[in-house]
Amino acid sequence: MSKFVAAIASFAFWSGILPHAAPASAGTVTLKSMEFSDAKPVPHFHYEGAVVEGDLERITTAVRDYAACGPANLSDRGDNCAVVTMTSEGGN
Repeated sequence: MSKFVAAIASFAFWSGILPHAAPASAGTVTLKSMEFSDAKPVPHFHYEGAVVEGDLERITTAVRDYAACGPANLSDRGDNCAVVTMTSEGGN
């Protein structure tokens, strides 16, 4: 299995794409692209749906799988390691 396919499979599990990954009422996390924009060449994730307990952990896991977000990876300018956008009515 290629690294790309393995990464997509891992993301599918943690993003709620697989039925047992999260409660039915949870939102979904989608990896939209590996480059948000020319100005921000970082992974772009999108969260959609009601916010329920455990979603922060699922988003954090997805970001960790695709982005180097440790302090050693960020510059003093306050660069982003990833962009997460949301479409949600709110929730927990």
